[in-house]
Amino acid sequence: MSDPIYIGKHCSFESCSLLDFLPITCSYCKKIFCKDHHTPYHHHCKDVDSVTPPNPNITYRPSEPCEMCQLKDLTNVLCESCQRVYCMSHRTLEQHSCLILQVDKVEERTKKQQQVDAIKTAKTAVKGVAPKRRGAKSAAVERKVLLMKMKSKSEGPASVPFTERLFINILHGDGTPPPLNTYFHVSTMWTVGRCVDMIAEHLKLRNNNNRANMDALVMELNGTPLPMSQCLADLCESGDTVSMVYHAPS
Repeated sequence: MSDPIYIGKHCSFESCSLLDFLPITCSYCKKIFCKDHHTPYHHHCKDVDSVTPPNPNITYRPSEPCEMCQLKDLTNVLCESCQRVYCMSHRTLEQHSCLILQVDKVEERTKKQQQVDAIKTAKTAVKGVAPKRRGAKSAAVERKVLLMKMKSKSEGPASVPFTERLFINILHGDGTPPPLNTYFHVSTMWTVGRCVDMIAEHLKLRNNNNRANMDALVMELNGTPLPMSQCLADLCESGDTVSMVYHAPS
């Protein structure tokens, strides 16, 4: 069996020399670096004519392939809208047909359809004919649009893999109407209790659940409190709306 000390490579940056088990090779000088020094800027690469500081608003993913062409490159970035990795050739929203663009198109079509329905309703009201009730197909389309919007604009821990995310619409506030509305994602593996703690921390909600004789922060679905010890994904699905409310101590 190999000695663990010989697994991985040491970072070539002089002041670092970190033993990295997933080292990255600079495409310019061909030297090995750790994740903190792999960019030409961070190791002062001498094989590049000009090096600009990386954009702090961009998340670089050099070790992950582009979703479109499978290219692995130091400039691969994470799209903040659809949470997928793309290379320089596919990083713009239009180049990879980003989910957010699809959401905008569907919302625009839905808005136009609602305007048409409103005109039809007004005409039938003038004629004294009752308008047709919204069908299940229309409700399904609206839910699909909402879910697409959630996926592109949700807040939540970035450490949760995209394929493991449960997208929910959270109603919260200080108790005075109307409640605030936030799209949020949690892990499908988390219990309700852990989700409540994570949401409270992220949205700066008062959380005294670990203290006796204090108001408890509870998650409700359709007015029913959800048990803290049960997995949230077993109780609701992506696209559902939950409420964060306070219950007085019993």
